[in-house]
Amino acid sequence: MLADLHCHTKLSDGSLGIDDIMTIAAGRGVDVISITDCDCIAGTSRAVRIGAKRAIKVIPGAELTAFDAESGRTVYILAYNYSDPSALEKLCYINTKLRTNAMMRTAKLVSVKYRIPIELITECAKGSAGLFEQHVMLALVHAGFADSVYGNLYFRIFNKKSPVSLYAEPEFTPVSEVITCVHEAGGKAVLARPEWDTDGSVTARLAGLGLDGVEAFNPSVGEDVSAAVQKAAKEKGLFITGGSDFRGLFGKHHVSPGAFATPEEVAEKLLAERPALLNEER
Repeated sequence: MLADLHCHTKLSDGSLGIDDIMTIAAGRGVDVISITDCDCIAGTSRAVRIGAKRAIKVIPGAELTAFDAESGRTVYILAYNYSDPSALEKLCYINTKLRTNAMMRTAKLVSVKYRIPIELITECAKGSAGLFEQHVMLALVHAGFADSVYGNLYFRIFNKKSPVSLYAEPEFTPVSEVITCVHEAGGKAVLARPEWDTDGSVTARLAGLGLDGVEAFNPSVGEDVSAAVQKAAKEKGLFITGGSDFRGLFGKHHVSPGAFATPEEVAEKLLAERPALLNEER
């Protein structure tokens, strides 16, 4: 069983629609998938309908943005198998508003510095629930200031340590509240792509806040970090997931759906725990 539990569509910060992703996934032999758009849960029902036609099982998912005050960084929590989507909608709305407002400030600075119309940037975000850094960079690619979404210009603009950074980063909802919200929705909370958790200490600490799992297999997570978070997970009783973090053109890594996967026994358990309201036979 090949289970990719981390994919993004153009509803958030991916470049492809759900139909395209599901078609690619089917061609890659993916059996189980989760559409985990950033602070957006709108894609699940469509994924279920398309998956039923392609013999792909769908686990409800979303990637929720959070702020971890102790480490001072933005972190991401994957929510799986939520049975009450309405419980997550308010959080998604708040995070999307925070991100879009901040990104509009960045977009305006980029518009002035590079003399491109702000409308070009917002047009690149058409179809998305929010405005993301990839949309700003795509506009710069279209205008000829960059030859790729991720390159030197991206790191000059969006690296907070860059002396010429234009990035306005919001402070998102505290991670403890995000984990609680996932549980209130009936779901499981998983720490996404912890590439910075080199000794597994953040994974272990968040387990104390109710974290259920950690994504140890992801293109951003090196082997040493993967081993560290797996060790922490074993000690704290967390389960392990994996996914490609697929974003198409907007991905930092050249991967296709199914390139990174969740252990089969975990995927089977999550499949068995899917909410009853998820009817794939319709």
